[in-house]
Amino acid sequence: MKGRVRTRGIPLNWDVLVTPGIPTVTSDPPPGTEQQMWSPISSTLIYGKRDAVLVDAPITVEQAHALERRDHRDSDGIRQGLHRRGR
Repeated sequence: MKGRVRTRGIPLNWDVLVTPGIPTVTSDPPPGTEQQMWSPISSTLIYGKRDAVLVDAPITVEQAHALERRDHRDSDGIRQGLHRRGR
């Protein structure tokens, strides 16, 4: 889900990435259950022309790479910033 709003003449955008649940590791699963799953995680990137804030960051490297691959066309430096800080 993507969106856009203007605040004091400065455009802000947001992009929400919802990652699927991931398997959990447990030595004592509930009866009748073979595998439990972690709940899906939503990460929200709020960004403008120069800066961004990531709310609820992904918890796995694979999820972080999925966020990095997202298209943030309205921002000049966000993709480079995600790439530089994410590795």
